[in-house]
Amino acid sequence: MTRPAVRPAAISAVLYLMATAVLGRELLAHPATRIMHDEIDPLLIAGILRWNATHVPLTDAWWQFPIFHPATDVLAFSEHLLGVSVIAAPLDWLTGSSIVAANLTSLATFPLCALAAFALARHLTGSSLAAFVAGLVYGFGPYRMGQLAHVQMLAVQWAPIAILALHLYLETRATRWLALFGAAWMLQALSNGYALFFLSVFVGLWMLWFVVLQRQWQTAVSLALTMAVASVPLAPILSKYVAVHARNGFTRGPLEVRAFSADAMGFLCAPFEVSAWGWMRHACVPEGELFPGLVTGLLFVAGFLLLRRSQKHGWSDRRWLVALRVLAVAFAAVQIASAVAVAVGGPWNLEFGPISAHAASAARPFMLAMVALACAFVSSPGFRGALRASSPLAFYLAVTVVMWWCALGPDPKVGGEASEVPGPFAVLMQAPGFSSLRVPGRFWLMGTLSMSMVVAHVVAAMLHARQAAVSTLVVAALSLGVLADGWEANMPTAAVPPGPPNPAALRGQVVLYLPAGNIADAFPTYYGVEHGWRSVNGYSGFEPNHYDGVRQASKFELEGLFTAFTESADLHVVVAADAPRMRELVARQPGVKTTGTSATATQYLVPSRSRTVAMPHGTPAPVAEVRSSCPPANILADQSREEIWTCAPQEGTESITLTLASPMRVTGIRMTQGRPVEFPRQLLIETSLDGTTWTAARRGDIVPEFIRAAHAAPTLPVVEVAIEPAEARVVRLRQVGRDPMAAWSLREVEVLTEAPVSTR
Repeated sequence: MTRPAVRPAAISAVLYLMATAVLGRELLAHPATRIMHDEIDPLLIAGILRWNATHVPLTDAWWQFPIFHPATDVLAFSEHLLGVSVIAAPLDWLTGSSIVAANLTSLATFPLCALAAFALARHLTGSSLAAFVAGLVYGFGPYRMGQLAHVQMLAVQWAPIAILALHLYLETRATRWLALFGAAWMLQALSNGYALFFLSVFVGLWMLWFVVLQRQWQTAVSLALTMAVASVPLAPILSKYVAVHARNGFTRGPLEVRAFSADAMGFLCAPFEVSAWGWMRHACVPEGELFPGLVTGLLFVAGFLLLRRSQKHGWSDRRWLVALRVLAVAFAAVQIASAVAVAVGGPWNLEFGPISAHAASAARPFMLAMVALACAFVSSPGFRGALRASSPLAFYLAVTVVMWWCALGPDPKVGGEASEVPGPFAVLMQAPGFSSLRVPGRFWLMGTLSMSMVVAHVVAAMLHARQAAVSTLVVAALSLGVLADGWEANMPTAAVPPGPPNPAALRGQVVLYLPAGNIADAFPTYYGVEHGWRSVNGYSGFEPNHYDGVRQASKFELEGLFTAFTESADLHVVVAADAPRMRELVARQPGVKTTGTSATATQYLVPSRSRTVAMPHGTPAPVAEVRSSCPPANILADQSREEIWTCAPQEGTESITLTLASPMRVTGIRMTQGRPVEFPRQLLIETSLDGTTWTAARRGDIVPEFIRAAHAAPTLPVVEVAIEPAEARVVRLRQVGRDPMAAWSLREVEVLTEAPVSTR
């Protein structure tokens, strides 16, 4: 950077820092006792950042994030945040506080993102004033305010640097810019798992526009090799994630992906945190707050006008292309009229003899109109001319639209209604890794980058040939408008929750917080890292199947919750002050001791006991007949685990009766779970020799057995329940608990026996 260019960059940096200081004034006033936005996700993030600052990355110890005991490799259950730790770890080492480090890191992303966008826009337009506005759009826009709880969504400063390096390499062919691109792309991928995929799509489109379509094959090879080399440090991390997710059966179902896809009208949904526009909540869905800001939106639309004005159409167009555009625009007009008619008057139906037309929803015609208009746009002389000239403005306009479209997920919705028009994300889901992404709406993260570059081009055109004083006034007005669109008068913060009463007693121990299985699990997740214990609780992107046993045992106050963990070690239990029934439950445990009290919690020690849950022995006996309260019963003993028997909900009346081929000495039951978490809340096992007179062999929860089985085989738990050996020919399983929110599902049931009963 030349000396004349340093001064505006420095001034911009100071102004960005000042804006950040005002925005985060509450956090800066209490950096160690309050945390940005809320006390849930930010606490998990603070814990991960502290873990990274105190462990060597990629070692086995680093992967053993201390939650969801006894699960292993738990760091792969969520984002590892290594790229964010480039900033957070030194802050942690300097301050000695993980909360201070997390807060300062989150705030630092605002000026860093703004300055990175400034650098890219300054290079593209040559205007420092226009670049300053672009920096505000990217660093302080409304979308970022809706992501305050997720530092990985804020720490996207490496993306503009990566794109800037691409432009510089294309212009100079200097190897140093290739190195910068590779490093920035890698750091962004290490900061945000979504960015690994979404930025890669952005880079792929950049290469298509500026390199491939210009037939610069040597450049394409150089860039591809650079990405391949930059991917090498990611390989062991990605392979670990793939292995851990496969072992635990972690997947993202289509319903979950659709739920976190933005709505096509999401640009009318502003984050509630934004002071000026928080009231505008049209077509809002989780992670779908795409409102760009009024000023930014108007400048973006002006970008299309600027593109049209900047392109010279001195060459004649082909007739078939003209016809295509006319048809596309006409088709779009008809579809828009149809959508408006449905929106205003409801579904309609028209018939003209043998020809009929109807519409029941505005969603499908709206999306079809968007497709038609996109076809008309890309076939226009202006766009094709811009493509031939490798116009940056046209590229960033087009990419913004593509990013918006990808954010709509595989099945775009309009106003909450399915359009039945597949989006580009449906195609991307066929590529490795994309099917595991839960939130397509986060594609808009890259859309805010491309939109900021469009704004830079428009502002640069507005300032062209104007006097310096006028330009300064224009930029000042635009900057205030952009800031106002995304400003939070009172950035939300939350008090850091108090820790356990006696943390020193918990170091190196197994700790259970009660109640368990809710968002408050973020507290022991953070404090387990902070004070050095292994937490039974956990809060993460994924959770192991065995943890549902902990959740249900806590919900229904089951004694087996403690037995599951005291067989191998002492269990320290911290009970919230507002959970008196939980305190009574803990106080009933044999040998329990109180080790600490505070205004918010009571701390106990439940001592280790020798194995109290017997392991059944014996071999499966032949089953002559099986009956159940829910059909079909035969699949429960067909020696196949393909089909799943389900009874729902658990009302306390479900039963399975198994008749053996002959009387046997029964020692237990082996149940192969259908869906891992659908286990019986209370199980009564009865035996009989004649099917008429029954003897209760076991009654109670099976939480310890379920946790043991789900930990040993997460994707297909086989729960073994021992009973006092009894001679029987008929065994009946009765689900006697009540859980209206859960089913009981099984793939197979086996009766374990010792030997045939003597008939002498």
